[in-house]
Amino acid sequence: MFDPRTMADNMSSVQQFWLFGLVGAGILGGVGDYITTQLGFSVGLTESNPVAKWLQAKLGQAPAAFVAIAGFIFSAGLLSLASPKAALVYAAGIAGTEIFMTIRNYRLYKSLKKK
Repeated sequence: MFDPRTMADNMSSVQQFWLFGLVGAGILGGVGDYITTQLGFSVGLTESNPVAKWLQAKLGQAPAAFVAIAGFIFSAGLLSLASPKAALVYAAGIAGTEIFMTIRNYRLYKSLKKK
């Protein structure tokens, strides 16, 4: 039976701290990506990720962003139960990618807004 008191027994306090921080950074990056994608849409940019484009067509942009961010949180948590180190690498990769995309989208938006 599931016992929440033993859920984090496979992770040290340091690993828990880093995973929490990296998931938080991934959430902030995902929200930033959502906002800067909206800004990009306002100047004529289109979504280049085919999965995100499909989700946005089916659900709309805000629900698609929610599904993506919730999926990241769930998958990082699930992975941490199997392998804490793999979860840290995964969360760092997603957070870094989302932050990179936020910066990239904003720079594209600024360059097109000047024209």
